[in-house]
Order: sequence, then C-alpha cells, then structure tokens
Amino acid sequence: MSKREHELQENIELAGELVVVGGLYTNYKNLDNIYEAQKLTIMESDESVAITYQALYGLKITFTRPLYEWIEQVEFEGELVPRFRKYSF
Repeated sequence: MSKREHELQENIELAGELVVVGGLYTNYKNLDNIYEAQKLTIMESDESVAITYQALYGLKITFTRPLYEWIEQVEFEGELVPRFRKYSF
C-alpha cells in the first residue's frame, strides 16, 4: 500500500468514529424517514471522505454525500440541529 493509500485509509477509519456503518439515522427534515449508513468512501475528485447511505422507505434510493455535510449542523426552525442523527427506537 502506498503512503497516499495509507493516508486515505486512515481518513476512512477516522470517519468511522463519526458514522457507524450499518447504523440507522434520521434526517432533520423528517424524523420518520430512516436511512442506513452503508459505506464510507473517498471522493475521487478531491479525496475527501463521503458516505453512501440508503433510504429505508419509499423506493429505497441510495445516496452519496460528503461526510462534512452528513455531520454538519443546519438551521431548522430557528435552531441549529444535526443534519443526520442516530435513529433511536
């Protein structure tokens, strides 16, 4: 494994401390919609970490989003909330 590949792998492992692959999450827009975090990946364009996740409702579409967006706080109804949060039963 090259030094660069090693660095990219380390970035994915660090991201794994923020997102649980296989974990269930909800989005701030609709807490009833559940998503499964499927994989942490590297964006080829800029080598940033991204997450692939699948909706567990409707057509069960699979999405990819940069990790920084997944973990960011967004303004919703006048307050800052996490864009995605762990789903709790």
